[in-house]
Amino acid sequence: MKPRARFDILNIFFGYGNPQTTKILFIGIEEGGNWSPDAIHSSSPERANKKYEEVLDEILEIYKKGYLTQSDFYKAFPNWSKFFKITNRKQVYLSLLLQNKLWGCNNDLDNVQALRDYYLHEFCSRIEFQANIFPIANDTVETWKGDYKNIFDAPAQKEDYYSSCIQARVIVLSKLIEEIKRKNDSPYIFVMGKSTIWEHKKRWEIIKSTIFRDIDFEPVETGSRNNRIACSKDKKIGLSLIQVVVSV
Repeated sequence: MKPRARFDILNIFFGYGNPQTTKILFIGIEEGGNWSPDAIHSSSPERANKKYEEVLDEILEIYKKGYLTQSDFYKAFPNWSKFFKITNRKQVYLSLLLQNKLWGCNNDLDNVQALRDYYLHEFCSRIEFQANIFPIANDTVETWKGDYKNIFDAPAQKEDYYSSCIQARVIVLSKLIEEIKRKNDSPYIFVMGKSTIWEHKKRWEIIKSTIFRDIDFEPVETGSRNNRIACSKDKKIGLSLIQVVVSV
């Protein structure tokens, strides 16, 4: 597969979940992790001795669907269950909290193993959808791998990469939200890493004015990095994060 073809697959990729059944939408800056040879080869034991490009293209064939449910994701990354990062914990906690408050569920929010089990077996299968503004995974928003130029025909500088794909991503996210709203008129929309999004103010304004022009976001989490998570719904719901989520 040519590098540009790989980039095009990711650039029109919606995210993780099933838009037909989504009630809660999480939107972040970009996916964590990376597409390096080490990351790809370690994604399953069977891939360790295969050629990097062969495995990469094998995974991207799965991404061509446009979105991945949990079962699809298992096919792409069989070893993913080893990782339960802070962002994932917060998303799981917020989902279970909403399910308790709004839909009469009885999830044990203090049970760390229960949170992890939900992440492994239920998260982004029915209720949640996880999307990102930008399409290529990075370890942090500050990092950008030079070899992405060779892998994806992406610009050498991350700022140029952001500028090159923002318009396409606006179209993708708009289509995703339209699809979700077709089945659920009023989904809950969480913006993850909002303080970091604010650092991308120019690009966020493009997204806010085109996709979320009628939506006001209320802070859910405050602290050392103020307003890192915000929700599109009535703040009277009383959403809050507890320490167990960040200390697991």
